[in-house]
Amino acid sequence: MLVSIPIGRINGPNAIGRDTFLFKYDLKKGRFIPYGYDERTHDYLKQHCTKDAEWSSLECAALIMKDGWEINYW
Repeated sequence: MLVSIPIGRINGPNAIGRDTFLFKYDLKKGRFIPYGYDERTHDYLKQHCTKDAEWSSLECAALIMKDGWEINYW
């Protein structure tokens, strides 16, 4: 199950990877984790999660978590 979490404006528009982030529920771990966290390396995420990215920014929450909950790609 995927869940999007908006942290931006209530009435939008909210951009994925900037103010809307995707998480998935991991049945084995029993918790939500950022989409792409287990599947992607830090280097991959760093290359694909940029302020100009479009669909590859689906995994930006994973990069933020791997960077110690800091947004370093803006």
